Amino acid sequence: MKKAERILLFIILGAAALRMAHIPGGAILSILAIGVTSMFYFVGSYFLFDPKRTITVNGTTYHKAVGSRVAIAIVTGIFLNSALVGILFRLMHWPGAVAMLFLAIICLLPITVICIVNFSRTPDKFFKSVAIRSGVVLVLCAVLYFVRLP
Repeated sequence: MKKAERILLFIILGAAALRMAHIPGGAILSILAIGVTSMFYFVGSYFLFDPKRTITVNGTTYHKAVGSRVAIAIVTGIFLNSALVGILFRLMHWPGAVAMLFLAIICLLPITVICIVNFSRTPDKFFKSVAIRSGVVLVLCAVLYFVRLP
């Protein structure tokens, strides 16, 4: 997990704590933190997941960007963006949350399964990071989709 992602995660958790304690500013902090995180995934997914394969030949290390990994990184960033927007809509009780969460579940499920299968075949940092991030967001989306909020 990158440093910026950790910082945004702690801000989101802090905003959730403020909202649960009914302290003013929790809602706007939630909106800003989740919004910035979704933009971070949308714009920076290529750099976050680092889809380059490292090959060492005769002591020389080569970095090669593989087309399928680049596509998975970019598509996963777009789907994580829509998932976080759905989570934001659901937490703020805005209309359209159920549709966004359903779309995110349908889109993230194949990505998660593909990355888990590829990671089980060849243990690679890229597939592990994509599977963990998409799996956590997928479970969170499923919980928010199926649980009725007051």
